[in-house]
Amino acid sequence: MAAIYMGGRLPQIFLNIKRGNVEGLNPLMFVFALIGNITYVASILVDSMAWSKIRANLPWIVDAGGCVLLDTCILLQFIYFHHRRHQVLENKLLNYNSA
Repeated sequence: MAAIYMGGRLPQIFLNIKRGNVEGLNPLMFVFALIGNITYVASILVDSMAWSKIRANLPWIVDAGGCVLLDTCILLQFIYFHHRRHQVLENKLLNYNSA
């Protein structure tokens, strides 16, 4: 399951980089997935910090933790590309006003 779930995120991250935007993606989906995975990992760790409990749940912790990292990467792309788009528009406006 981890390979399937995370395998869907990596191509999206690389596609966003290649295209230079995140058009067509809903940031709320990634926010809610991030919150869900964080609370899932937290619920396992809050139950017990004993290695025997953590070891038994390690596949799920790695799966959810990996998804937290990948979803965070996609959300950072949203922020980066949004900021970059505003910078480009601002530069175009400055160039237009100076001409």
